[in-house]
Amino acid sequence: MLSKRDIVPGYGRLVSRSLPSDVLANKLRHAQDTAADHVMSLHNLVAKLNFLLRHSMSDMSEAHARLWIDSFLFRVTAMVANERRLLIGAEVSAASETLVVKPRHIETSGKIDYVLLLVDEEIADSVLSEEDLHGALRGAKPGAVHGLLVAEAKGPSENLLAHLPQAIVEMQACARRLKSRHIRGTLTCGKAWCFLFLKLNDNLVGGTYWVSPRFDVGIVPTTLGPRLVDGESVVAIVARLYDWVMHAAEELDNVGWFVLR
Repeated sequence: MLSKRDIVPGYGRLVSRSLPSDVLANKLRHAQDTAADHVMSLHNLVAKLNFLLRHSMSDMSEAHARLWIDSFLFRVTAMVANERRLLIGAEVSAASETLVVKPRHIETSGKIDYVLLLVDEEIADSVLSEEDLHGALRGAKPGAVHGLLVAEAKGPSENLLAHLPQAIVEMQACARRLKSRHIRGTLTCGKAWCFLFLKLNDNLVGGTYWVSPRFDVGIVPTTLGPRLVDGESVVAIVARLYDWVMHAAEELDNVGWFVLR
């Protein structure tokens, strides 16, 4: 449990970078073409999202959101190269923490919505066998495991930022377990995604976080048939999410999607 002095004091913005046209094209092409023959290819992801759009009820429910979130995470998992493996943990147990954001306390229940662990292939099976984050990281060599936190925006609010304090405290809990000063995350309801970057202080207590603009899955009306998801908006989210996973424990570089403000 963190004390009152252990405060993440404020945040800045992750501003979308204007990438050179060739760099942007390569990132989007990679998101579209990688693992094209996999069951979770980009083509199949779009098909699944269209299926959900047409057949799933209770648009505001937590279960509905997870159908969409899981689909994106499966796609990114399929893109990761063979020398490393991306593992998905849902409702992962971690020690409870509290973030003080005056005038209220935000606490984790000890459960993290999702954590994506990018691990060396040689330890992947042993990590999979563990029941909580502490066990998954036990005995891992420094740098062998990196984590990206995915926080789900629960409830009916379409304003993702209303769920930001809870997401940040979960990121802080995850970063401290990983013993990493830097951690990236996302806040999502499945159809909209914000990207987060947290930099902890040297003692892994408190720090500063940055928040990106919101990226929505576009929904295209049609005149004769059902609504369809906009494939370009899906590719744009997948490309950013993939890069966020692959550089989860790193500082932001000069060629990525965002710059700090």
